[in-house]
Amino acid sequence: MWRSVILVLSMKKIGLFFEKRPLLTLAFNLSILLTISFLAFQKNHAHLLAYFDGSYMMELIRQQLKWELAPYTGFTSNIFQSLGNVYFPLNAKLIPAYFISAKICGGMADKTFSHLILSLEIYVSIYLFCVNFKFKPLCGLLAGAFFLYLIFPYAGAPPIYNFFVLVPHVCTGIAEMLLLTVLFSKLIQEPARILPWYLLAIFALLAHIMVSAPGSIMLMAPFLSAFGLCCILSTPKIAGALRMTLTFLGILTLFYALGFFHYVSGLFSYTAATHFSNELLVSRADWHNVSILFQPPYTLTIGLVSAALLGAAIDLFKNTPLKRNIAITFILYTLFLLLFGLYITKLNPNWQGPVPLYFEICIWPIYCIYFSNLLVKIYLFSVNKAFEKDEKEALGLASILLPLGLAMVFLFILYQADDTPKVSLYPYPPKKLDTIDILEKEIGVAHDPLFRGRVATFTGQSAEPTNWYQLHAIDCNYVSELGNDLRLNGFSHFDIPTFFEYSPFITPAFYAATKSVFAHPQDEQLRNVMTLRIPNIKFLQLFGVKFFITDVPVKTSARLRFSETSKVFLYELPITNTGQYSPTQPILATSLDSSLKIMTHTTFDPQHSVIVHKPLSKTLVKASNATMRLQPGGGIALRASSNGDSLLVLPLEYSHCLDLQNNTQAKILRVNGMQVGILFHGKLNATLTYFTGPFHNASCRLEDLADFKQLKTKH
Repeated sequence: MWRSVILVLSMKKIGLFFEKRPLLTLAFNLSILLTISFLAFQKNHAHLLAYFDGSYMMELIRQQLKWELAPYTGFTSNIFQSLGNVYFPLNAKLIPAYFISAKICGGMADKTFSHLILSLEIYVSIYLFCVNFKFKPLCGLLAGAFFLYLIFPYAGAPPIYNFFVLVPHVCTGIAEMLLLTVLFSKLIQEPARILPWYLLAIFALLAHIMVSAPGSIMLMAPFLSAFGLCCILSTPKIAGALRMTLTFLGILTLFYALGFFHYVSGLFSYTAATHFSNELLVSRADWHNVSILFQPPYTLTIGLVSAALLGAAIDLFKNTPLKRNIAITFILYTLFLLLFGLYITKLNPNWQGPVPLYFEICIWPIYCIYFSNLLVKIYLFSVNKAFEKDEKEALGLASILLPLGLAMVFLFILYQADDTPKVSLYPYPPKKLDTIDILEKEIGVAHDPLFRGRVATFTGQSAEPTNWYQLHAIDCNYVSELGNDLRLNGFSHFDIPTFFEYSPFITPAFYAATKSVFAHPQDEQLRNVMTLRIPNIKFLQLFGVKFFITDVPVKTSARLRFSETSKVFLYELPITNTGQYSPTQPILATSLDSSLKIMTHTTFDPQHSVIVHKPLSKTLVKASNATMRLQPGGGIALRASSNGDSLLVLPLEYSHCLDLQNNTQAKILRVNGMQVGILFHGKLNATLTYFTGPFHNASCRLEDLADFKQLKTKH
């Protein structure tokens, strides 16, 4: 009897003690959560940054940090892919999880450490969101843990759509979106004297998202805009609504003036997906790409979304304006995404932009918050009815029992029969094969940055129409059998430039040119990767390809250099353009179509002839001693000499984002429809750099877009 009384009194004291100390409660929950996460991530290591995309993220991190390819304020070109287009939209230096773990672990990001940092970011941001919008602190603790369970591998693969297995750094952007929502709400509540500090924080977070992962701002902007509009419309006083409106307009004006809008719009408008959507494989007009409502396991996903919408509907009747605003925004935004999904599945099946599911991912934490809030309400009601406990006591006690309960459940799972794969689902780092050893010595730039050529992959040598997914299946077989995909990561990890490009920023000029000479007409193309299977020797040489790989022997003028297995054949071209092509016969063409028509003719020799798009007034002579040398930071040192005026045709893609340093007399020209031409006199000693960011060259890709449209419309 007395023991029961003492236990009850002790539990009551513990509950009240922790309820009055929210920071201590948060710290206790975090310590348990991070311990559980560490054990889970170690056990399920194969599911961290897994598959092709996850390994690709690992390689981008290593590559960026080693070669300094992503400055803090924008992007350089990727000198290791295709013809040097703008880098993939990820700046590892600005993603704390990647940068810190890579610095500590010798240049390669540690998967477990990275995910611990990401878990900390998203958990704390969810908690702060809940506290700000007047949810119970217990709701924040529960929602944070539940969200992490849904997206990260705590018990094998995550239970729902594995987006975060591939690109976990999106958690940083979502955490910032939640904090921005909190800051937007503060603009209504706080006095004018501290308003500048909130504006500064808003600017810093938005700027960070735009520069670190520009794609994220596209996904988060609609929800933030909807919440801001809801705050303005719900402000009871006209003066308050006017202040909010002017504040948002001021933020937008500032970002426009600093070049952020030009920068982001240039990245996403000058793409193949924007201009050739009707030619691309339709893989998005499917309800699975609309919402997790239509993703298995349906009991979990439908239950989560339904409970979240029910919880938000209950909050519509709250007297707290903050809670009402976020509930209205959440419900309307969820309905909008469903209508958006109906639009692309039924009315616009050729849609090539982000699918509704990607926008919905940004509000998954809010699903978890409203779901958890509903559970907390049920818990408090049950405790009050059954035990007549004080609400503060019940909340404090649950805040401590929650992490302890989670720890016990996880320990039970941890020591069950282990069927988790021990080997990564797409191993990184890739294995060094004999083929790689040859390429590293012949064209690798790890030890000698002199550009000596690229390698291209032309697998899938069959007569049937094919697409990227079938080529990727061949890559996966290579990974399974050889430990190397022999296409992207398998080359770039050893600092071997490749002709392959994997990016949402593939340019329309590159797409049009490469499709016309390297692709079978019946093959299907994707928005972020090309299906290329024809080893066209003349154009491979022009574009700087020295070696290419096939999965069967092919009839070609190139020499078979090595055969790794009966499915891997390495061919070598005798001559390739490493920056020394110096044609002296300019041919004027005013459109891309006419350029390609001339270039594909058998009589066109790119070593002697070049397509120009504006008349050249100078007589050209052949240059000598031309070299290209890769530099940290993405620059390319150019050296050449001439007895007069010469034009070098570089195996690089032309862009207004390019600048020539150390040589004011040389000029950059667009030649051959899409390549870089360097016109110079006498000696050339310059560095070619590529950069685009909000503070420098913000509009350069918009200028590229204008050029492309002009060249497409001329005949």
